[in-house]
Amino acid sequence: MFLPAPPQVQALPGFFYGANLVLALYLLTLYVVLRDRAHLYAVLYAAFLGLALAISDGVGFDSAAGGKSEPPLAAATALLAAALVCGALLAREFLAPGKPGAQRPAQIFALACFLLFAFVAIWALQLFHVLPANTVTAYGLHIAVVANVLLLAVALEGRGAGRTAELSRANERLRAEARHRDELIEQLREQEKTLRFEAEHDPLTGLANRHTMLQVLAHRMQIAKRNRKKLAVMMVDFDDFKRINDTHGHATGDRALAAMAERLRASVRASDTVSRYGGDEFVVVAGDFDHAEDVGTIADKVAELVSAPLPVDGGSENIACSIGISIYPDDAEEGVRLIDLADRAMYAAKKRRGARIAYYAATGRT
Repeated sequence: MFLPAPPQVQALPGFFYGANLVLALYLLTLYVVLRDRAHLYAVLYAAFLGLALAISDGVGFDSAAGGKSEPPLAAATALLAAALVCGALLAREFLAPGKPGAQRPAQIFALACFLLFAFVAIWALQLFHVLPANTVTAYGLHIAVVANVLLLAVALEGRGAGRTAELSRANERLRAEARHRDELIEQLREQEKTLRFEAEHDPLTGLANRHTMLQVLAHRMQIAKRNRKKLAVMMVDFDDFKRINDTHGHATGDRALAAMAERLRASVRASDTVSRYGGDEFVVVAGDFDHAEDVGTIADKVAELVSAPLPVDGGSENIACSIGISIYPDDAEEGVRLIDLADRAMYAAKKRRGARIAYYAATGRT
């Protein structure tokens, strides 16, 4: 049966027990950090070897209860268990094909096993009095166990370094994939913004298109109603613009139309919306007026900027405009109706001589 260690256990074997324990704790730490099963197997291996070392010294045995053969037999059993752990687990980890860096750790561990077997043989020959008892033969097994676990730790340290390098490369690949994913997401966002802009704006002038203008108009009417303000819809048409297309070509006409759109944008307030309604017709939505006549200041500025000479193909063209104005809520309370009334007022303005600005009113004043 097992008993506490006898007091006659010498200090030198205790040094070997301590060294084996320190190495086992070191291997356990590597396992906790790296989560590599080989290190856990190595902890079990060191534990079995330590057990074999203690049994070989008779630690925990009552010599009166059992025979002298019990410690060697128990030590042999522990060594066999350690060998099984080594063969079944560690060898599979070290010699797994296709694993980079597996050859050198396997060579180091093979050397460790060779030293262990050699010292076990010396220890056994000393037990059978084939070799004389001396420090080497008496403590050969202790030296073999510590040396074996130490070389195993060295082998696994190299494996751990390789594992760390693999993890580093894997992390770098993940970071590269994350960067690539972020770039794709950013590209998709940019494409989405582009598609949204193209869906909401006129491709030639960059102004809001008809669909967007109707949405803006509906929103601005709600604000005007809540604030009890007036809102103006101005239909702007460039007079005789077809002449530029016929004289200079459609490409020049497109450039001239884009330049006139910029003038329209510059002539209104930042809170106002300019949109291309179709062809050379534009709609301006201007809000926050107390009186219908207040919109006249903006309309006059539009007419003034539009009528300034426009550089075209090395020369200049004078382009006038006709502006029709409808007022919310005086003339109508629906967006489409306001645009229709502003369009009627614009055609009425074309028929006039001189002033090219006309209001629509419920009384028929245009």
